[in-house]
Amino acid sequence: MSAFYKKRAAAGLNLAEAVEIVEGLPVEDQRILLDALRKKSRPAKGTETLVKCGLLSASGAASVCPSDGVLGCQRRLVTYLKRKFEDDEYFDPDLGEMVPCPYGAEYVAAIVVGGEAGGGWAFPDDDVTALLDRFGVNRCRGWKP
Repeated sequence: MSAFYKKRAAAGLNLAEAVEIVEGLPVEDQRILLDALRKKSRPAKGTETLVKCGLLSASGAASVCPSDGVLGCQRRLVTYLKRKFEDDEYFDPDLGEMVPCPYGAEYVAAIVVGGEAGGGWAFPDDDVTALLDRFGVNRCRGWKP
């Protein structure tokens, strides 16, 4: 681990820096991180990579917790990972049933010139969505359930 990273981790990562580290990890590790960040501590099984890169820290022999470097952006990092991987459901009145949609997305309807209706899913316009776009993982672009 470089001296720059150790110094930066001590000061705390901002969301963009944390996401850069996360996007360099395999998808399986990203899902493990999401699970670990949602809980106060979790079993250390499978988290060695996350501890090495400074996103988690060991809190005893058998468990891990968010590292000090991540605490400042933990909530938004969880939002980023949930928008990337998880689905919500909404009631579609046309189908008469619950259908999946990206977590945290809103349906945005539009009426095009000529009276034809259209629309799609969109995440709120915030820094988390900007990072999803930057790394090419915004699931609202071309969402198909």
